[in-house]
Amino acid sequence: MIHVLFLLTLSLVAIYEANACSCVYQSHQQKFCESDFVIKMKVEDIKENNKESQYLMYQVNILETYKASAAAKSALKNRVLVTYSDSGICGIPFWRDDVAVVSGFVINEQPHISICDMHIYNAEKIAAEEMNLRENYIKSCVSMMRFLFFLTLSLVAIYEANACSCAAFPLQHLFCESDFVIKMKIDDLPENKESSYLMYKVDILETYKESDAAKSALKNRLVATNLESGICGLIYKQGDVVVVGGGIMNGVPHISLCELHIENAEKIAAEETNLRENFIKTCVSVVN
Repeated sequence: MIHVLFLLTLSLVAIYEANACSCVYQSHQQKFCESDFVIKMKVEDIKENNKESQYLMYQVNILETYKASAAAKSALKNRVLVTYSDSGICGIPFWRDDVAVVSGFVINEQPHISICDMHIYNAEKIAAEEMNLRENYIKSCVSMMRFLFFLTLSLVAIYEANACSCAAFPLQHLFCESDFVIKMKIDDLPENKESSYLMYKVDILETYKESDAAKSALKNRLVATNLESGICGLIYKQGDVVVVGGGIMNGVPHISLCELHIENAEKIAAEETNLRENFIKTCVSVVN
C-alpha cells in the first residue's frame, strides 16, 4: 500500500516537459474524469487555418464517444478538433487516417485537444483500454477525484510547496483561449463545506469577452476556483478588484492560476486598451 501511495504521489507532482510544453503527469483515469469529452476518432482531413495560425484543425469521424458533457456534444457535431500547430506548444500531431482515442476540453465552444490530455494512438493499447473507457473509468471518477483532492491538499500541507504548474503564455494568448474575461470585485466568499471548490460572489465591473455559455453562466455572479494556490486556485479576499479569464466547466465559471489574472491596479490600468480593444481584434479565429 505504501508503495502504491508513493507512486501515486509521484504522479501528482512529477512534471514532464517537451520543448515549451509542460504538463502535470496524470493517469488515463484522471484525464478521463477531468475531460469534457473522450472519443475514439479517425482523422479524415487536416486543415491549417492560415499561415500565421497557431492552430491545426482535424476533420474527424467520431467512431465512439466514451464521455461527453452537454457542451462537448454540441461542439463535436461539426466533427472538427482543434489543437496547437506545434508539439512544442502542446499540439498533438496526427496524419490523415490515424485512429486514436483522445480527450479534451471545450474552449470558445470548440473541442480542443493537446499533449497534456489523453491520447492513445496504438491499436493494441486502445483495445486494452476499451473496457476501462466504456465502463470502469466513468464509475470511479467521483471517488477518485475526492481521493486525489485530499491527497493533493496533504502534499501541499506537508511540503508547503506550490504544486501548480502552468505553461507560460502571454496575456494575448490567455485572453483568446478564455471563455470569458472580466473585471470583478469580490463581494462575498459563500461557505460550502461540501464543495471541493472555493466560490466567489462577485460584482462584474466590466466584461471584455464572453462566449454564449459564459454569458449564461455569469448571470449568477458566482466564480469557482480550486481551494488552494498549490492546486492552481486563485485566492482573493472580500473587496479585491481583479481581472480574470476562465472557462466554463459543468455550467460554472472557473478561474485558476494558469489562466489570465491581473491583480495589481496599475497593471490593470496599463492593460485596459488591450483588454477592451486590441486583444479581441488579434485573437486568431479557429472557426472555419
